[in-house]
Amino acid sequence: MKTSFLVLIIAILLRREWIALWQAFDDTDPCFNAYNSRLSIYNAQDLHPDFIPKLGMGHVTLAGVRHHGMKNFEVWLQNLAPGVATPIHRHPSGCEEINYVLSGSGIVRTLSADGGKVSEAAITVNSTMIAPPGTIWMVKNTGKVTDLKVLVVIGCHQPGIHFFDSWAMANNSEPAAVLDVMAWNQQCPPPLDNSQITVLT
Repeated sequence: MKTSFLVLIIAILLRREWIALWQAFDDTDPCFNAYNSRLSIYNAQDLHPDFIPKLGMGHVTLAGVRHHGMKNFEVWLQNLAPGVATPIHRHPSGCEEINYVLSGSGIVRTLSADGGKVSEAAITVNSTMIAPPGTIWMVKNTGKVTDLKVLVVIGCHQPGIHFFDSWAMANNSEPAAVLDVMAWNQQCPPPLDNSQITVLT
């Protein structure tokens, strides 16, 4: 069920019929590994967690620009501990984003298109959030015990991020901080060794 759903949302993001993953690799990136030129299979638990400078947040890139040479999108697994929230943020460069809740519960908040109000909704397992380009929003784990785990598909090459300290700042000011490249994409990640990956030739 979850695998089929992932295929569907990637197809939606690309706005075309599903293409084979090996056609999406970028062999010009200095982080490119030879196994990325073919269909490859690996266990996500073998992937190294990505650096994320916020306590209580976890991030693993399941498929990405620097990690796997992807051209058109990245797939992330993000984890929020109880009570932890993402910063108020937006992704520039026309990034479309889909979030699918795997476990836990929380809330999502977003700034209205005219900046006049902040809307809020509850999310739980199977909740699916579609964020058009330029959406200013945040997610918080409202649970007491269970982590909020979210599968993220973001449709752009090398997504950056703009952070805001408050909703008022998001409405009226420039971002408090800007990352043109996500923290985990600023250097080459450790590659998997041959025992951790199957490459179909």
